[in-house]
Amino acid sequence: MVGPLGPYALLAGLFLITAVLGQLISNMATALVVIPVAAAASLDLGLSIQPVLMSVTVAAAASFLTPVATPVNMMIMGPGGYRFGDYWKLGLLMMVLFFVVAVFLVPVFWPFARG
Repeated sequence: MVGPLGPYALLAGLFLITAVLGQLISNMATALVVIPVAAAASLDLGLSIQPVLMSVTVAAAASFLTPVATPVNMMIMGPGGYRFGDYWKLGLLMMVLFFVVAVFLVPVFWPFARG
């Protein structure tokens, strides 16, 4: 849906899909589900696959909003005295930071041009 809007819109769309899925299932499973879609989209748009896959990787690592997102979040919930809603407080800020990295910084190191 976002492909015609350009490569940055593609990265933003893939980030949102990956980030939402990553809060509900493991980040590795999320990456395995999204990577084939991301690869097909990058090839359809004539983009290098590297920035698209690296962006998905960064998005899959952004599992900060729920305790079920990663085992580490769940492990610290009890001993730290955290509640389910506590993860949003810092997690949302971290999610925004990861979004900026995935959409705007990744293409700096892995350009969209095929070569």
